[in-house]
Amino acid sequence: MNPTELTGAVLAGGQSRRFGQPKALFEFRGQPLLYHVLDALEEVCAERLVVARVETPLPPLPPPVRLAFDEFTPQHPLSGILTALKQAAHEWVFLCAVDMPFLKPALIRWMFETFHDVSAEVIVPECGGRLQPLHALYRRDAYENLLPFLQGEPIPSLQNILRTPALKVRLLSPAEWQRLDPDGKSFINLNQPVEEPP
Repeated sequence: MNPTELTGAVLAGGQSRRFGQPKALFEFRGQPLLYHVLDALEEVCAERLVVARVETPLPPLPPPVRLAFDEFTPQHPLSGILTALKQAAHEWVFLCAVDMPFLKPALIRWMFETFHDVSAEVIVPECGGRLQPLHALYRRDAYENLLPFLQGEPIPSLQNILRTPALKVRLLSPAEWQRLDPDGKSFINLNQPVEEPP
């Protein structure tokens, strides 16, 4: 299927303290972890971005993937999200993390094609009572409403940010997304350097 008018952005700027080594470079099933994520996005997204800190170790990025350096000082996922929204070429941005090798392109495509014309600023699945802010669609215009959260002290968690009335958020219930991902594997992130998650 052809890529759609969607930017796919991978947040790769974390410090990987628990992981013990740079996540983007970790060899998983024969290739760097980052490549698994980029391959999944290639099937769906017309544009792909990798958002990272200047000092973040990365494997060579295949063309035409763009590298966007995090423009904000605080070490928080929101800073990467804001950078992606500022740099994106398309109205909608699919945000995910570098340690999510089980993304399902069909689910991402369904999320975009079904909900891109709604009035919401964020389209986010809910799984086990928790939102999945790093498997979510963000409208580029959400930048203005998200920026004040980064300027607060302390910066709220993404869970709390997406539950605030300051944003128009469309929650996707398990009954909606499980048809395309019955076990929720898309939302698994690797927090330890293992070949398969537990």
